[in-house]
Amino acid sequence: SEITTTLDLIQERAQHNRSTRLVNKRELSDKLDFTNKQLHILTAEMKDKICHLVEDVERKVSIALNEEIRKLSDLVDEFSAPFHPEPIVLNVYKRELHVHVESGLGSNLKSRLSSALAVNVESAQREMAERMSQLLPTDKREIKSVLAPRREPFEMFYRLNCDNLCADFKEDISFRFSFGFTSLIQRFLGKERSKKLTMFGFSEP
Repeated sequence: SEITTTLDLIQERAQHNRSTRLVNKRELSDKLDFTNKQLHILTAEMKDKICHLVEDVERKVSIALNEEIRKLSDLVDEFSAPFHPEPIVLNVYKRELHVHVESGLGSNLKSRLSSALAVNVESAQREMAERMSQLLPTDKREIKSVLAPRREPFEMFYRLNCDNLCADFKEDISFRFSFGFTSLIQRFLGKERSKKLTMFGFSEP
């Protein structure tokens, strides 16, 4: 009958729709599972890349810092504040010297390292963003601009706390004269000539 035929068609359509939904659900589940796996792989790779990047930064900073420390006397020579041995004035002098050295070292490290390190960091950011965008559906990749690296230039700051580094340092500014009169004569005139002088009564007090 017509009613039976209509019911059969409705049932057939319902079964078809149900099968279609099950297939779509399975495909979506498979895609989600694949995306999760790829995301875990990407996360592990990026963590490894970040670790290598940090190690590279530490190595470069260590090398540059050692080289700058060897030239530390130049920074100290550039310090022009007047020196005075009074304890209060001396403490101010030391603080100002620490600030001068910190600033000079930071500036030197920045000029030597910042550009190269910024290039490496920004390159890593672009790679991360590109890899993340590849996990998006094709029709959704126009939103990848959200994942784009920040537009502000990357900048590193180098700070050395000289106050802490020199906390256990105690300066000794007392003057010690290590040569007696005879020693000075021997140093400047030689032993033979100095003997003649000592024969005439010149001796160390």
